[in-house]
Amino acid sequence: REATDADFDRLTAPLWAWLDALHPALWRKGKLFPASAAETRQLLDDGELAMAISFNPQEAQSAVQNGTLPPNVVAVAMEKGALTNSHFLAIPFNASARAGAKVVTNFLLSPVAQVRKAEPAFWGDPSVLQASALPVSAKQASALRFKAVGEPHPSWQLRLEAAWAERYAH
Repeated sequence: REATDADFDRLTAPLWAWLDALHPALWRKGKLFPASAAETRQLLDDGELAMAISFNPQEAQSAVQNGTLPPNVVAVAMEKGALTNSHFLAIPFNASARAGAKVVTNFLLSPVAQVRKAEPAFWGDPSVLQASALPVSAKQASALRFKAVGEPHPSWQLRLEAAWAERYAH
């Protein structure tokens, strides 16, 4: 549900207390943050960071396999679960080749494309399809899966970003 002033303040108070205590232990004491996932991976590879986060549970394995991270990097899934990032494919309302865009979208959502996408050497991103829609070989492949926690209403993200920037983006 949409964030309200009362809910936001009450529910985020523990978050801000935890982040306030955490910031001094962060990279550069929480005064500077990597600008992208690629920069974060590079800082991890350089030993500047002890850990990094990703919405892709197989990103670490994929990066180790393609040589962009060292072999000692492993993924860790949170026991209570984690927000999982939804993937969306969209066709703009003003697309000039709507039929072609539908063909591409349908292919990207096909079991063959989803199996290829899940290969650590290729992308390493788990399939968005139910396991029953995938070939038996793909179902047997080991893949780290996070216990998914549903994404909150988008209003929470907007409020969290604004409050975080107000507190920490100096």
